[in-house]
Amino acid sequence: MRDLLNFPLPVFSAYRLLKQRSPNMAQEKLIQKTTDLVEQVHFNYKASNRAPFMRNQSMKVITHFWLYSQNMAYFLGRNASLALNMSKFQSAVEKHEARRTFAAFAAVGFVMFGVTGMPGAGLLIDILSAALSDDEPVDAKIELRN
Repeated sequence: MRDLLNFPLPVFSAYRLLKQRSPNMAQEKLIQKTTDLVEQVHFNYKASNRAPFMRNQSMKVITHFWLYSQNMAYFLGRNASLALNMSKFQSAVEKHEARRTFAAFAAVGFVMFGVTGMPGAGLLIDILSAALSDDEPVDAKIELRN
């Protein structure tokens, strides 16, 4: 039921925006471009995209909410890999798009979570705490907030 309500909205919105932007585009090309755009922004939650141990009925229920975390980890890892030239099989367009996506996600994460919510911040804070404490213990997280 959720997909019946959640999925058509981006499809119709993308179709409408593409039609406004390119009114002379052929119908078949418009549908194909809409499909490509929606597949880029939506994760694939089909059973065929799950790990084999997540496919039986009981595990589907138990691991349902792991899928988003799994998809986000893949999404961020793949964009980081492409942005940092770790893949030999990428075009300049893919690299540019990956860098923009990764930078946008990092900026939104920084704005929403601050310095302490960024990946690796806990390790950096622990290192700073150890480096700043001579005689008395110092909590770098509290010092950072002050």
